[in-house]
Amino acid sequence: MTAPRTVTINEAFDIGVQHLQAGNLMVADRTFRDILTNMPDYYPARHMLGLTCYHRGQLQDAVHSLREAATQAPDDCEIANHHGIMLSESGAYDAALAEYDRSIAINPDYPDVHSNRANTLWILKRYADAENAARRAIALRPDFADAYLNLGNALVEQSRAEEAIAAWHQALTFNPTFSNAWSNIGNAHRDLGRLHDAEESCRKAIALDENNAQGWCNLGNAVRDLGRSVEAEDYYRRATAIKPDYAVAHHNLAIALIDQMKLADAAVSAKYAVTFDPAYVEAWSSMSLALRELGRLREAEDAARRAVSLKPDSAEAQVDFGDVMLMAERFDEAELALNEALRLKPDSTRVYMKLAAAQERAGRIDDALSSIDRAIDLSPEMPDPYYRKAGILFIKNDLDSVRDNVDRALALKPDFAHGIAMQAEIALSLGNEADALDHIRRAITMAPDIPGPYLTLVKLKKFESADDADLAAMHALEPRIKQFGQQQEISLYFALYKAYEDLKDYDRAFDYLRRGNDTKRKTIFFDIDDACKQLDDIARFASPAIAKNLGYDSDIPVFIVGMPRSGTTLTEQILSSHPDVYGAGELHDFTVCEQLFGGRVTPDNAADIGHTYIERIRKLDKTGNAKRITDKMPGNFSRIGMIAAALPHAKIIHCRRDPVDTGLSCYKQLFARGQYWSYDLDELGQYYQAYTRMMQHWRDTIPDAFIEIDYEDTVNDLESQARKLIDYIGLPWNDACLKPHEHKRAVITASKAQVIKPVYKTAVQSWRKYESHIQPLINRVS
Repeated sequence: MTAPRTVTINEAFDIGVQHLQAGNLMVADRTFRDILTNMPDYYPARHMLGLTCYHRGQLQDAVHSLREAATQAPDDCEIANHHGIMLSESGAYDAALAEYDRSIAINPDYPDVHSNRANTLWILKRYADAENAARRAIALRPDFADAYLNLGNALVEQSRAEEAIAAWHQALTFNPTFSNAWSNIGNAHRDLGRLHDAEESCRKAIALDENNAQGWCNLGNAVRDLGRSVEAEDYYRRATAIKPDYAVAHHNLAIALIDQMKLADAAVSAKYAVTFDPAYVEAWSSMSLALRELGRLREAEDAARRAVSLKPDSAEAQVDFGDVMLMAERFDEAELALNEALRLKPDSTRVYMKLAAAQERAGRIDDALSSIDRAIDLSPEMPDPYYRKAGILFIKNDLDSVRDNVDRALALKPDFAHGIAMQAEIALSLGNEADALDHIRRAITMAPDIPGPYLTLVKLKKFESADDADLAAMHALEPRIKQFGQQQEISLYFALYKAYEDLKDYDRAFDYLRRGNDTKRKTIFFDIDDACKQLDDIARFASPAIAKNLGYDSDIPVFIVGMPRSGTTLTEQILSSHPDVYGAGELHDFTVCEQLFGGRVTPDNAADIGHTYIERIRKLDKTGNAKRITDKMPGNFSRIGMIAAALPHAKIIHCRRDPVDTGLSCYKQLFARGQYWSYDLDELGQYYQAYTRMMQHWRDTIPDAFIEIDYEDTVNDLESQARKLIDYIGLPWNDACLKPHEHKRAVITASKAQVIKPVYKTAVQSWRKYESHIQPLINRVS
């Protein structure tokens, strides 16, 4: 029998290396350990054991083995280099640089160590030093693909994206299968706003290596910016499946889920991101966004503060914190945060989009438009900024521009459900109910799990059966409604209320109406006592005694004021049916003009405020020759004295309606913004009482400044009231004013679905159907 041949140490070492190279890591590990058991000072085995541990994911064992190998072989530049890699991987960056420097001292012409040093310097954000190290590696080995990758990484962080892309393409020249190079190229194209190029490059990265987690993540970023959030979600999930601790991918997944209104899931994904990387500022910000949409405002504020404390110089974190402050109506803190964001990052699409949203929430519409225009300039291929601009323009009643921007968003993303839903609102505002219904049906088909479009649908149909398929679809969303966030929950409840009111099931209708209002009220930081005090203070301190002859002389403006839902839209529709009247809708312009000149009307600025107001509203007149322009901002009832001072020849019409009908109609309405007093019956009644006191103050002090029109008189005797209105504004009678429903114009208020119908009387005393449910309101206003 032949005895087994004894294997020498060198042969055993070679066998171990062969297994390491073949990926047989457990066998390689055992082989090197066996060698070291017999020869503890055999540093080549200690070196290879360290590399084997690294590939097995045992980083600390790898660091330990390489440290011992480096001690045993202090003049081996390769071991020092590999020890530096392990230290860098473990986060000991300064120690890693020290090992790289030791390796360079041993052999200054070793290209690998210069390239690895570049990577660690990049991690430390020493980008210029990283660039120099990478260029040294390339000088030593001109075909060194990894060094070109590190060079590109350093360049892109120095805002030299085009040079970075060139460096990565050079890496691909020497290594055509270099998946990470294509992934990085894709990311750079995205930052430059070249989204289609970004997608193409990332797909090349994945084709080369389907296990490239970064490639999947970057591909997700590209398609998400192109408006394909559902597709992006899948790519992010692939990235996290490959690399479960990939914090960036978890965060990006959270953003894609927010896009789809899967807010509860988004909060969880953001939580994963900060679990794996507690200092991840952007993930804390996204968590804040998801939490505030879920109504968890205290948690949202905590997350936003965490982001700012981690990175005070992050513009995105400052904007998110500002947005939370706006929701809490802490405007001074919000303003500081938003201004800091602009100072920090004036060229970020995402910052400008968030800033525009925050400015709109604060009522700074012109500022919001400027910010969103900047976002569009920076990323013209993104559909979302156009959609958001359309929403801001809706507030300005500029429907032509709204439609143009929605069209641009849909040209970039034809299946953009939110954009199609906005098309429905545009068509409804223009009185095109058939088109509106077609659009909203398409939106629901594309996004059946988003409740919001049903709120538009219920305005366009009358429910006649409890078995209605749309009603069943809405009920199917109820068990999951909390995950969509409070805004979507509110929309669903208001939609269900309307359906059951159509079915004359008033108890069930009111139950949903109450749920919707209660949920909405939870999202609002509002103090009814402060709101009423503000009105009482105006009555106490406003000075209608300002001499009228100090204001600006113009008879163009017609102000229509009163409580919301008191007949202001019908009054404007009657007036704007006259060929010499342009109905401008609800305008913020008088308030803006006050702010431009110090915040209040005084004898010194009254004429300037009046003149500026006239210049602004003339630009709204699309006919170019209107003799009168209406401003139907109901809340201007609190400014009657100021309007009379700044524009002494303006006509002011105060609309009145039965107080209970008015209050209940407000309670039934989900307002686009403001009217925070309307979501609680008792608070609504308190506000109505303060409004009543305010109007009595104007009657007592400037009775000749306005007339009063009652809704009930208008619907019972249209011609008499219409003639009264036309006579008051100083125009000759025109029979078109008797058919206001036939006048085609854009109406964006809550009454837009009603003004295209003939004047009807069914809304008079309609509150009696709900009498048992609205006693807190009745007790306040009766």
